[in-house]
Amino acid sequence: MDCASHRSENRTQFHHYPKLPTWSEGNVEMILTTGSYTNTSGETFKAPTIQYSKLVGIDVYFKQDGEAKLNLEPGFEYGILVSEGEVESEGKVCQQDQLFRFHDSDVANNKSIKLVAKKGTRIMFIGGEPLNNRVLMWWNFVADNKAEIEQSIVDWNNGHERFGNVDSDMKRLPAPELPKGFKG
Repeated sequence: MDCASHRSENRTQFHHYPKLPTWSEGNVEMILTTGSYTNTSGETFKAPTIQYSKLVGIDVYFKQDGEAKLNLEPGFEYGILVSEGEVESEGKVCQQDQLFRFHDSDVANNKSIKLVAKKGTRIMFIGGEPLNNRVLMWWNFVADNKAEIEQSIVDWNNGHERFGNVDSDMKRLPAPELPKGFKG
């Protein structure tokens, strides 16, 4: 990843980041995409990317079968998004396109988390300070309440202009219905 964008004064500004902090721990390559991070060896890295709150984002790539240990910041909420392969952690297995969401207090020692994966697995490790308000997430939608999520599903599936046009040759995927029992 070498670019990011943010909105300012109702226009999008793009910033190019030609070099992001990169290091290896054993057979695992890590790229810090945002925030700051102190690795298990005690080295501290800071990404040049713009952020507006305390957070961390690390692209983690397993070059061989093995494990990675990631340090946790006290009080943060975290997510591990598996983009290739599958990862095992804390007794759970997350497969490609799944998100494992947790708080530092959900982890056995609450200071670090161990990930086990096969060669070629790639995950995005993201974390930050919890938001002050409740946030619901489903598929590609984030909202304050269930009704907003339901409306987003309808709007997306009907091509509402609020989602803009995606310039791609790929087929637009329909948004799935909320699962039974979704709390909002």
